[in-house]
Parts: sequence; C-alpha cells; structure tokens
Amino acid sequence: MFGKKKLVASASGIKIIPKAKRESFSPSDKAWLKSQKEIQLGERLGEGIAGEVFTIAGNDKLVIKVPRGYRKNNKFNQPEREYLVKHTQDDILIEASFYNKHKLHNEDLFIPSKIVKLPKRQSLGNRKVFGIVRPRIEQLTEGGSGRVSDSIKKKLTRAVMEDIRKKVIQLSHKGYIFYDGLQLGITSQGKPYLYDLGAISKREDEMRAFATNEAMWEAFLVNVGKAKSFKYSDLDEAIAKYGDINEFDY
Repeated sequence: MFGKKKLVASASGIKIIPKAKRESFSPSDKAWLKSQKEIQLGERLGEGIAGEVFTIAGNDKLVIKVPRGYRKNNKFNQPEREYLVKHTQDDILIEASFYNKHKLHNEDLFIPSKIVKLPKRQSLGNRKVFGIVRPRIEQLTEGGSGRVSDSIKKKLTRAVMEDIRKKVIQLSHKGYIFYDGLQLGITSQGKPYLYDLGAISKREDEMRAFATNEAMWEAFLVNVGKAKSFKYSDLDEAIAKYGDINEFDY
C-alpha cells in the first residue's frame, strides 16, 4: 500500500516519513521509542470504528491506535476478532498512507504520528499488524458530547480558538475536508492538535472544503460549549464571537 520507498525499517518499527523531516515528538520520547524492540499495550482508553486506543506500557506520554480486536477481549469470538483486525488494519494503513502522501508532518494542526509494527499474536495467525503512535493529549470533549472539563475550559481561550479557526481555514484553502469533524485535543501547554484524521479527504474543490468544514466548525463550537445549541440564533451568537470558516479570511 505504501510503495517501496515509503516505509523505512528501524529498531522501533516502521517509519512513514524520513526521520529528518518527520515528527516533532519530544527528544526523550524519540529516544525511548528507538530503544524499544517491541511496543506493548497499556491501558485501553477508547475505541472508534477503525481502531482502539491504548496507552503504551512504560511511557504514559504516548498512546497507540491499533486495529480493533488486536488485544483479546470477551466482546468478540475468534472469527469476529480475526475479521475485525484484518479490516480495521486496512483503515489504519490508509490513514498512515494519507499522512505520508500529503506530508502532514508539515501541517501544524496535525499531531505527530509514527506507524510501528506490533508484536505478532499466535491467536491471529502471526500476521503482521501495525499501529500508529502519537503523543498523548487531552480530548476537547468527552466523545463529542459537549461535556467540557474545567481544565479544558481554561485552556480553550479566545486565542486558542482563533488559532484553530485560522489553521482550518488554511487547510480548507488546500482542499482538506474533515468529513468526521474536527477531532481536536490540546496539550498541557495549550497547543491544539487534530489527534485523529478520521474520514479526511483532499480535493481541488475549495468550495466543497469550505462548505463542509464550516459545518464541522459549527459542530465543534457546540461540542466544546461555545455555542449553546445548533439553533441558528445560538450559532450566530457563537460565530459573532469566534468567527466562521470563511474563504475570504487569511
């Protein structure tokens, strides 16, 4: 899927971007990853359609997204587990390929990402399985519910909101479309990142990008409590304060 020149083997797994240009993991995390012969899963944090997210044993500053069913649980029988791993593995490789193809390490809003090879499981036929390692950050909402923690409210300042809006506008001009919404998190220093690509696309049609991303921005305003609801009056009030995704800005 990646092509012969897109994967570079290392002691810590498979890199999807040349080391000199790739990621902005902290120096200590880069050194730690390089020292690991295998990545071991820690605590399970959550799941989506395409994968499950775990902490990494031995380094709580990092998380890893793996195919659903990679870690055995009581939810699935063996045939179901094998099916899930096979098909959600494809989604993870597609996500990594998109990250690599469009050089998203150069786009400031995308979180640093690295694909690694996971330990083989005998129960999965010893097939090759990959996961995506990223820095651990705090999600802005609890599963898109609009419940925002006090710590997030303090971090989500007007300046941070404007930083996000400006970067989404810049990405819209480049044709990026966030069909799964703005899956944003924030670091302890207050830097926002898209922590998951979701169903992202890149097209030459700027009008479609702005139309879709404006709708996603409005949903984001509601989800983080900046707009009271999806009513036009509430959205207009929030947009008057935080702006919209307008192709004529920036």
